[in-house]
Amino acid sequence: MIALNVVAIVGHCLDMGRESMGASHIDTGILLAIIPLAIIDLAMVIYCIVDLFKPDRKVRGNNKLVWLLVILLVSTLGWLVYLLAGREE
Repeated sequence: MIALNVVAIVGHCLDMGRESMGASHIDTGILLAIIPLAIIDLAMVIYCIVDLFKPDRKVRGNNKLVWLLVILLVSTLGWLVYLLAGREE
């Protein structure tokens, strides 16, 4: 899901560059800003999934499948909500 968002953004930036050759340097700047953020987002999703399925991890509602769906389908806010509210220490 995240990879598809990055591909769509990259494609959009490349299309904008083709439409107006003068703005292509701006598109590269946007792309260079988005790629590290997408990598961080993907890393946090992977971290949260690994953390979620630890045998000793307890989550609110005792339903790990629901939290997996929240992490995967709510994009950046999903893993943030899981880290802040989903885990029981």
